[in-house]
Formats: sequence, C-alpha cells, structure tokens
Amino acid sequence: MRLFKIQLRIGILCFLLVPCVAIAQNEEYVEGEHYLVLPTQFDTSTEQSSDETDDVIEVIEFFAYNCKFCYQFEAHITEWLKSKADDVSFDREHVTWNNAQILLAKAYYAAVELEVLPKVHTPMFKAIHDHQLSMTRGDRLSMLFDNAADVEPETFDETFSSAAVSDRLQECTTKMRVWRIATSGTPSLVVGGKYLIDTETAGGHSGMFPIVDFLVDKIREEQEASARVSQSESE
Repeated sequence: MRLFKIQLRIGILCFLLVPCVAIAQNEEYVEGEHYLVLPTQFDTSTEQSSDETDDVIEVIEFFAYNCKFCYQFEAHITEWLKSKADDVSFDREHVTWNNAQILLAKAYYAAVELEVLPKVHTPMFKAIHDHQLSMTRGDRLSMLFDNAADVEPETFDETFSSAAVSDRLQECTTKMRVWRIATSGTPSLVVGGKYLIDTETAGGHSGMFPIVDFLVDKIREEQEASARVSQSESE
C-alpha cells in the first residue's frame, strides 16, 4: 500500500510538471520562425547622448493610420506599455507605401513635431475606421488637429509642410528600405535595430509582444557579453 501511494504521488507530480515544461518550451522563440534577423542592423539608440540611456533598447512599430489591423493592434500596445521596462523605449514610424500614406505620415510627424501626438493619435484612427472619413484632405486634417489638440489651422499647415516633417519622412523611408519593411506588412515591430516581428511570424497580434520581451532579454544578454569583452580588452 505504501509503495502504491509513493507511485501515485510520483504520477501526480509528473502530471503537474508536464504543462510547466510545455510552457517553458513555448517561451523559447526561434529565429526565422517567430522573428527575423534584419539584413542590415544598427543601434537605434545611438542618438541618445546621456550615459544613462546608452543601453536603452528601442522598439519601433511600423504602422499606418489607414491600416485597420494597426488600429486593432493599439489595444495590445497600450497593455504592453503598462509593464514596459525602464531600459526599453517605444516609438512609431508611419509607412509610406502610397500617396495616401505619405499624407497620413506627414500628419503623424506633424503631430510629433507639435508635441500633440497623444491627443490626435486615437482620433485619427477613429476618423478613418469608425467614421469612414478620408483623412487625406488637408482641411479635414487641420480640423482634426484643431478639434483634438487646439492647433490652429495655420500652425498645422506650416508644420505639415515644414523641413522637419520632410526630414522625419525621409528617415522613415530609409528605415523601411534598409529593413525591407514592405515585405512584412503592418503592424510590424523592430526590436533594438536587429530583429523584426510581424503578425505572420508571431501568429497574430497577441503573440507579438511576448516575442518582443524575449528579444529584449536577448539583446540585454548581448550587451552584457559585449561589455565584458570590452572590459577584458581594456585590462
């Protein structure tokens, strides 16, 4: 009887451990299957000047306001940002695959320049997807900025056509070309200027940020290893 009880306990323990092992295995993501290594890599945090921000890992979403999947993805971004680590930053780049997206991208970067993005970001999505409005007309864009962020139409028009917005647009276009974002669709996420995640590799929106967190940990380990090598070489 005692032997039977011991065997029973072992059996129960094994039964309980199987799901844990499966979960641990599922948390490991494979290059080429769950994420892609970018063909050209560079540190997207190199523009940070403070020593405290040298090791910040940047996550960039490539999106478009006229992409319904990007609108749906917003809820996942909001949830992830609540628990984002301090050494991780989040930014967006608006894709420019056609004339309509170029205009929407200029509106996005105008909002960034005017520092009103939190006020106009969601209203822009809602105008396009909830109210079925074409937001490629200048008068509608200036009206949205006026209503949502109290930006005067003249100020919006000036910023929309400014060199600063053009520079941001060109920078985004360069990143898209170098990282071949066109093959991934939107939304796509670039982690640390090294790794690319899209909805196909992640198996849907809900799978994208767990892979982001995995890659952030991977980059931290790479940074620590690099720091150890540099330290040993300097000794």
